[in-house]
Amino acid sequence: MTKIPSAAYTVDANGKGNEPSASQPVVTFVIPCYNVAVHLPSMFANLQAQEVDRALVELVFVIDGSPDESERLVREWMPHTDFAVTLVTQQNRGLSGARNTGIEVARGEFVSFPDPDDTLSTRYLADMIEAIRQHPGLSMFTSKLVRRDPDGTPRHHALNYRYTDISTTTVIDLMSEPEQIHLHGGMVFLRTAELRNHSLKFDERIRRGFEDAHLIARFLLALDAPQYALVPQAEYIYVAHPGAATALTDYSKYLNIIRYGYLQLLEDTGTDCPRWLGNLILYDISWLFKAYLPFISPVYKMGESDQTTLAELSREVLTGVGLANIRAFRIIHVPLEIRAAWETAVDPGQVSHIPLLGLYDPARQLQEVFFYSAQPEPEATASQAGAVRDVAFRKTREVKLFNQTWAYANIFWVAAEDPAQRTDAIALHSPQSTVKFSFEGRTQTEGEACVALEIAPLPFPAPAESMRVSRATQLRERLRNKRERLSLALAYRAGRLFGISKRFSDAWVCIDRNIQANDNAEALYRYLRKHRPDINAWFVIDRGSPDYRRLKAEGFRLVAHKTKKHFLLMKEAKVLASSMADHYVLEPFPRHYLPKTWTFTFLQHGVIHNSLHRWLNRRLIDVFLTSTREEYADIAGSPSPYRFSEREVALTGLPRHDRLVELQGSADNANPGVCRVLIMPTWRNYLLGNATDGKREVLDGFFETEFVRAWQAFFQGEFMAELLSRTDVEVVLLPHPGIDEHWKGLQLPAGMKRVSYVGDDVQKVIAGATFVVTDYSSQAFEGAFCGAPTAYFQFDRDEFYGGGHVASQGYFDHRRDGFGPVCSDLESLEENLAQMIAGTHPQLDEYRERIAKLYPFTDGKASERAVSAIEERLIPWTPEQR
Repeated sequence: MTKIPSAAYTVDANGKGNEPSASQPVVTFVIPCYNVAVHLPSMFANLQAQEVDRALVELVFVIDGSPDESERLVREWMPHTDFAVTLVTQQNRGLSGARNTGIEVARGEFVSFPDPDDTLSTRYLADMIEAIRQHPGLSMFTSKLVRRDPDGTPRHHALNYRYTDISTTTVIDLMSEPEQIHLHGGMVFLRTAELRNHSLKFDERIRRGFEDAHLIARFLLALDAPQYALVPQAEYIYVAHPGAATALTDYSKYLNIIRYGYLQLLEDTGTDCPRWLGNLILYDISWLFKAYLPFISPVYKMGESDQTTLAELSREVLTGVGLANIRAFRIIHVPLEIRAAWETAVDPGQVSHIPLLGLYDPARQLQEVFFYSAQPEPEATASQAGAVRDVAFRKTREVKLFNQTWAYANIFWVAAEDPAQRTDAIALHSPQSTVKFSFEGRTQTEGEACVALEIAPLPFPAPAESMRVSRATQLRERLRNKRERLSLALAYRAGRLFGISKRFSDAWVCIDRNIQANDNAEALYRYLRKHRPDINAWFVIDRGSPDYRRLKAEGFRLVAHKTKKHFLLMKEAKVLASSMADHYVLEPFPRHYLPKTWTFTFLQHGVIHNSLHRWLNRRLIDVFLTSTREEYADIAGSPSPYRFSEREVALTGLPRHDRLVELQGSADNANPGVCRVLIMPTWRNYLLGNATDGKREVLDGFFETEFVRAWQAFFQGEFMAELLSRTDVEVVLLPHPGIDEHWKGLQLPAGMKRVSYVGDDVQKVIAGATFVVTDYSSQAFEGAFCGAPTAYFQFDRDEFYGGGHVASQGYFDHRRDGFGPVCSDLESLEENLAQMIAGTHPQLDEYRERIAKLYPFTDGKASERAVSAIEERLIPWTPEQR
């Protein structure tokens, strides 16, 4: 065993291949090791199974300060293999630092960087060495990526199109084939001399994401011509383990990727970015932009300052890539709204105005058409077959990315017949000379537009045998789907035969949470049964819920959630009305079994005061109820980040507020001389686990979180003890439904009452509140409806609005618009609440004045207005409705 010391690392070798007569290896594998001991035995077996001359290969394992057994396992294996093995140990420098050390000690003509948790085809090394010998003038070679889940399930990779019609080693010239980019270090073989001649290493400032692509791009730029050979017969099987070395979950790392990755590459190319490099950068940055769009986004966990920096750097990158490269990019699908944002970032005057078809509203006979622009452009008109079409509603939606507006979607709802019966396309026309429509204004779907603009993604090859799902797996899936479809089909036919479906004809289906009622859907159902017996109203809830038994005892017409009876009900439904807009409400059964044929009314759970556009814009909402003028303007107004307009949004008030009006005037709910302090903490997305049909798992350590500790400090403190000892003060805890179950194990002080949305009359509790204590909950608006000021306990504001929750800061500013003081610590909360209870708080009159101006309707007729809004949206729109 040979040992070579170094100032930065130590090197041990097993002595094979180091003899004076030994020739230089063709390939050196540099294998970084950090907490990979669990994968090393399978890697050793995979290497031993390689059908290759061992003398042609060197293995360099770099133990990068790994705390596990990786070093011991490699040392024990070294004497038992015929490969020349070098073991390097160093302090932790990260993946790039470990690879750079490996490059320093590598003796091979080429160097490659496989990960220990991946697998190589049996002739992998032999096939790669054969290709290297066939093409001595090339300095870069790549194998074929085969992607699998840990359970072996094959998965396509976005770059698999590169293997279309390629079965043998093929030379790629990126100047003529700019889509054939390569980004992965595990599969690349780079000529070691070129790396050293150009002083090329992995940039250690770029971690867990773009470091491979950055080195490969710099390597290609250093060559006389950007060429490499693709060797598809050599398969690199990449296993997508959670937390794997190449997985990126912390998107703040994109700041360094942009600074030291994209921008350095663009600087190296000068003023003219070659198309292949533009493709490589756009491919990588597109994942950043697309990752921002979902409601719960890892990108959104970045702070506001980082998001602003990210936006500024991204604009600089896009400008460097250039408008021509952006328009030519077609490697993967990029939504047109992101393309419009990219174009706007480069040149607002050159944005493509592509007229697009959106949703069709069959009840109102309206077709949504829209286009993107750099500025709001709400003045377009529409025609069809030469005839002018009425534009019923207009909306300008802000395209928000990284908390900034990048572009605008100009939305028009045009009076039109069913698109299935339409032969002539709707065309858009603009009076603005700055708006020049593509396709002469004729609208089409986004997919059709992408094909016409030649930006549709490149086609994938037929899956190789190693990528195919087994016949047995396919058969099991088909049988499962067939059984489910047959079961529902039989239920539907039986329902029609025995008259059950007839009972559900034109039903109005009301549902709150599937596991809870006691919200706006229950209130609306009560109104319908009492005042509108002509409407066929039904209520849906899980049979196991305590509310199911309560409502059944009251004579509700109940249908159990996700039962065959529920399926029959939805097949005949005319209206679905819910306080929630979650998947279990909107799609209780697979869409291909139960397509949407009803009108969906979002009754809301509370007043929206945070920004929820990334969530709600994805929901097919036909009627959207609001309660305050500010909320209505934020959602229906233009420009705003919401896609909804006056077509959907109605200012009605919440149906459950009708009972609050009754309770406030009821002597039964009066408690003279007693101050009721109602504590209503809201939930946090980061506190809860996976959701299954409305139920959220409890995370380990929930009761040790800052959230629970902060509230417990309030509950168990001396101030609370003093309040609970008073006969003129009542303290009630009402947790948000999302954390209600999780708080059942919470130890409360004697005298504090705990009520729940399940089984308790929470409206009666709210109507009797004197003061509310919450953090960010919309329940403060419920208290305000009853005249109760609020103390806001916002100890985790930065985390809550920095991605720890699903909401972001909206139009409502708690300090400027709130109904009481905002407290960032316990001392401030206790001091302010004491003053409020004593009536000595200096701003109490100001808070009461804000409350008095909040609601336009407090007349107890919200349910009536809600029903009118729904019925209005069930009939075709006419110009008289303007």
